[in-house]
Amino acid sequence: MKKTGLLLLLLAITAGVYFLTGSTKSQAKEGKTTISIQDRDFVTKDRDAVKTITIKTKGNPMTHLSKVNGEWYINNKHRANDRIVGNMLGALSVMQIQYIPTKAENQTALKRMELHGIDIKTYGGNGTVLTDFVLGTNINSEYGTYFRKADAYQTYVMEIPAQNGGLRGYFTQTLEELRSSNVFAYDPEKITKVSMEYPKDKKNSFMIEQNGSQKKLYDVSGEQVDSAIDNVVDAYLKDFRTLASEFVKNGHYDKDTVASYIPFATLSIEAKDEPMFSIDIYSVLDLVDKGIVTRSVDDITINHERFYALTNRGDFYRIQNRILERFLKKVDYFYEQ
Repeated sequence: MKKTGLLLLLLAITAGVYFLTGSTKSQAKEGKTTISIQDRDFVTKDRDAVKTITIKTKGNPMTHLSKVNGEWYINNKHRANDRIVGNMLGALSVMQIQYIPTKAENQTALKRMELHGIDIKTYGGNGTVLTDFVLGTNINSEYGTYFRKADAYQTYVMEIPAQNGGLRGYFTQTLEELRSSNVFAYDPEKITKVSMEYPKDKKNSFMIEQNGSQKKLYDVSGEQVDSAIDNVVDAYLKDFRTLASEFVKNGHYDKDTVASYIPFATLSIEAKDEPMFSIDIYSVLDLVDKGIVTRSVDDITINHERFYALTNRGDFYRIQNRILERFLKKVDYFYEQ
């Protein structure tokens, strides 16, 4: 009798487990709410382990952010903006669940994800998928954002502790916004030639050649300037470690107009294992005030706050004069101190 009762109890438990498992699978297939610990696995606990981030928005090509030799690149082509990528990694590593939506709110969030969802994956160095989820819209209060694992149906509202605002803005930049604002970055020791040409003030143009520790300065005629001060030339080349801009914006409304003018200056750079790079530099003030024509470095005043730069790669930058001025030197700068 006792054995019969025990068998009946085991049968009842087995049937219950089978029913619950079947019900859960059925709900998943129908898109109904199911909750499990695995469904909440959005957080990238070790941000340094992330080597690749892919972002796919509706109707747009996938964006790849990859870390190569410690630097982040967009689609294996352009340097990425370190601040923006850092903010992404920061959000992915510290976000937490604010609350679990009700069944009705979950269904609404899922429908919005069909229209506005952003597919995001992170990968480790060996190509292992670390996280795979869909980023939804912000909640109505804007103080949280819907998340869903790629293969799940339950959404979760995530937040960054002690910070107001949703997380969606960390991942919705355009390709140009994702790009680094640096115009160039060189190892000074690898530079072989630098030339600065002033089309409207040719006498002050110059060229520097570097071969190891040997540096030579040439004037516009091509004659070597023997009186050049080595330390001054060396310090000038060291400034080529980086040139930062306010933005890169190839769709800027001034780009075509600027390209039709004679540049104020053209800076060309050659370096080992690098293609030749050049930028045409234009005074923004000249475009704003047609009565001003900036011909020489001596014409630059406190009102010359910004310059446009158009590169031989077709990129269009705006640069502050206080950053650009260290490159805008005349030939006599290197021998008259």
